[in-house]
Amino acid sequence: MKKGGRSALSDFDGCLLPDELSDISQISMLIERMQQRHFSDALIEKVTSENWFRVLGKIWD
Repeated sequence: MKKGGRSALSDFDGCLLPDELSDISQISMLIERMQQRHFSDALIEKVTSENWFRVLGKIWD
């Protein structure tokens, strides 16, 4: 989180992922792990959808 901050979170492109999180079909496991570690609902939403909507909005506007 420290490199780019919460607003810089966007996708998994270029990062090393554990086998359990090999693609987007495993997103529910990521959400569950974040909840177990007491990440806020707002941050989980940002990681899982809000940043995508922001990027798509910039592309389509």
